[in-house]
Amino acid sequence: MPIRSTSTSLLRLSASSGVVSKAASPLASLAPKPKIEAVRIVDMSASNSWAEFAGLFRSTRRAFLDHERSKTELKALMPEDAKEAIGHGVRAKRSKSGAVSFDLVDAEGSHAAL
Repeated sequence: MPIRSTSTSLLRLSASSGVVSKAASPLASLAPKPKIEAVRIVDMSASNSWAEFAGLFRSTRRAFLDHERSKTELKALMPEDAKEAIGHGVRAKRSKSGAVSFDLVDAEGSHAAL
């Protein structure tokens, strides 16, 4: 008897028992999906959802740029040997790898030490 793939054997077994199923083999879900090449330019002017999110994107762009600039400036102000810096409602934490992340904190107890 020739060697057949597992999926062919399972289909043959199912067919011989009178039950035919189109269920994919367990390995089929592990295979990477082929990448589709993007080749079209699409006009989204008729989409209300696109209009809503495009408006939001445009209206928050300046705030995003200000936010990114403020993070850069805060990182530069944080001393190299500081693990954490707190002040004016913002906490900066330095990870072991050196990355700095920011959180908002309650403004009451966040004054800089003198």
